Amino acid sequence: MIIVVGAGVAGLAAARRLSMQGQEVTLVAPPGPPPSLGETLSERGVVVLTRLGFGGLFFLASPTLVLGLARRTGA
Repeated sequence: MIIVVGAGVAGLAAARRLSMQGQEVTLVAPPGPPPSLGETLSERGVVVLTRLGFGGLFFLASPTLVLGLARRTGA
């Protein structure tokens, strides 16, 4: 079993990648609601998260934006 400490963007990406490789992963985060912070995502970030299987989530936020990014980045 692999324990990933931190449920931010990096922790989630690491846990997802490990689980895609067949590892048993436990994600550990502090109790309580996550902080309300705004984050930006570069075009390269969309490519990486799409490869991790999270590409469909971007359409929930802004289909027009995501389609434009996909055309420019090949995601």
